[in-house]
Amino acid sequence: KSENKVVRLLPSFAVYLIICILLLVIPSKEGLIYYSDNTGEAFILSTEEGSLMIDVSCGTKSFIGRSRRALSESELKCTNIDTYLITHTSIGHIRAVYTLAVDGYLSQVIMPEPQDNDEQTVFNELFILASKYDFTLETYPNDDTSMTLLGTQIDLHPPLSDSSTGVHKVMYFEIFYNGNKTVYLGQNIADTDFRKFGILEDSTHVVIGSHYPTIKQTFSYRFYPEGIRLFVPEDIMGQIFANVDITPYCENSYIRLF
Repeated sequence: KSENKVVRLLPSFAVYLIICILLLVIPSKEGLIYYSDNTGEAFILSTEEGSLMIDVSCGTKSFIGRSRRALSESELKCTNIDTYLITHTSIGHIRAVYTLAVDGYLSQVIMPEPQDNDEQTVFNELFILASKYDFTLETYPNDDTSMTLLGTQIDLHPPLSDSSTGVHKVMYFEIFYNGNKTVYLGQNIADTDFRKFGILEDSTHVVIGSHYPTIKQTFSYRFYPEGIRLFVPEDIMGQIFANVDITPYCENSYIRLF
């Protein structure tokens, strides 16, 4: 009888072993990715609840297409965006939302409250798309804002006017995922911003953005606490003077943060 017991258990053990091996070999479809190309950048969060894109670009249709192709080639295999979060409003976001909506997966679009006629026009057009394609359209105040999307806390901050070049405002935000704090900083953020806001405290990952790549600064990035992972565009590597783990990235690429 004992021999028969062992024989009956072997198939179950084999199945369990195969499952364990597959879990190790097959990458998880949950995680956080940063994508960048020569027109913009975005963070894409994939969880069991769905997928979120935080769009730091000007929202062109071509950018959406390229970012989704990069996602399909990544470990997450995530191409269907459920929630679309806009960090700053541009006329191009109308086409971006349309591109996502026609697939039938988009359920929520979140954008800053309109501040002028151009932004109000974008909101009005998105409202029409929301009615047609059955997704919700929400706004958030142009102030320090904290929201929870797909079980993940995201803290958005208004542009830093004292760092503006007159072409594009600096923006920064924080993503609290998997027990870690990831900070995004616009590439033209200044030394004074680090000292004034203390935005890197308790962070584990810091991404220096490539958005609007014509904007460059000659100052050195010095104010990084030890123990963080720093991701920077490869063309500013020479400006980094910090005793931290630095990973350069190039345009048209993605980084698996988690």
